[in-house]
Amino acid sequence: MDHKRYSAFVKHRMCPVCGKEPAGGDAENRMPGENCEYFINLGKKLTKGKYVEIAEEYNDDSILGIYNVKIHEDMPAQRKEINLYRINLQEEKISDNSVPLLHYANNKPSVEKDENDDDTKKNVTFEDMAQKAKGIEALAVLKADVDNMGYMISAGFGERNSISRNAGFSRMLNWFFAVYLPGFLKNSFENVYTLFAGGDDLCLIGPWDQMTDLAKIIQEKFAEFTGKNPGITISAGIELFHPGSPVVKAVENAQKRLNESKDKGKDRVTLFGCTMKWGEEFNLQLDFKRQWEEFIIHTSNEGNISRNNMLYRFLNYRRNYDIEKDIIKKLRHRFMFIYDINRNIKDEKWRMREPFSSLSKTNIDGIPLEETLFFRNIQVGISIAILGQRTKTKKEG
Repeated sequence: MDHKRYSAFVKHRMCPVCGKEPAGGDAENRMPGENCEYFINLGKKLTKGKYVEIAEEYNDDSILGIYNVKIHEDMPAQRKEINLYRINLQEEKISDNSVPLLHYANNKPSVEKDENDDDTKKNVTFEDMAQKAKGIEALAVLKADVDNMGYMISAGFGERNSISRNAGFSRMLNWFFAVYLPGFLKNSFENVYTLFAGGDDLCLIGPWDQMTDLAKIIQEKFAEFTGKNPGITISAGIELFHPGSPVVKAVENAQKRLNESKDKGKDRVTLFGCTMKWGEEFNLQLDFKRQWEEFIIHTSNEGNISRNNMLYRFLNYRRNYDIEKDIIKKLRHRFMFIYDINRNIKDEKWRMREPFSSLSKTNIDGIPLEETLFFRNIQVGISIAILGQRTKTKKEG
């Protein structure tokens, strides 16, 4: 068996969820592996149960050593629990205070009606979620956590540092991620799936185009929650992936993007190879997407403008600018933006509007354009606009 055939064989026999353990099922019906299947079933029960019991009770089916996790619909009559918590009661009147309430984020897209049978409902898959995205059918992982947590716990309160203050601080952070955020997502981003959110971090999966906007909103909500304290910030990383690829790999890549945000100063977000500060630097790229969508809508009847091809050319100019070492040749790629805009956009009204107005200038407020925040990360705005204009195809899905 040659290398390519062997690699295909190995990939076919690995778990479609994690890509690491052997798959279940047979060759024609590849299913999740044993460990993934255990946690999938546990996750299904967590969304419906009322009590979670952590018991010191080993059995042959346990993959957690001497411990076993049980989910109950009602208060268990006989139990050997180490810990027992009430769950999924956040929106109900609570009369029994004998068992502590465990807040945890368990958002998942709601079930949908089957197109072939109005009376049948089906669980929303990653493929279904990807179809909700605008443009390319893809998902994105958003990972984020609070910066400098170790320092804030050890020295954040200075001489007033105490166990009780640290405990209160930790509980309030957990409340934002495990209580406030799930409620916000349920009302405003119903197609986003929560892999985890609590403590001081989160990991969310959803349609790729929604995740870029969601990252900005979460950072703004967190800043409001902390009273815009400049010493308490979050960093994030976003990684796109196709729904058929292993989720664990996409999460690992999102963690790498998050690490890049941390390494380059924190209080930042990283995607498409660029690390940007929250606020103006990131917002400029989201604005590019919005401005391009307006341009597409208002010039849709003008057949002489190859709009999407122009985006690809813009991206190519920017990449060549980075690759070129000679300063004169770098400027050549820089001025290609001006040439392309003047040649293809005849209406002066549009040339005076963003993003064309800034791209047609040699400097902004006395700063050479290539040194501005806008041009430095322009490949992010261009990439988002390109993917948002991609036509869905069966092959791509």
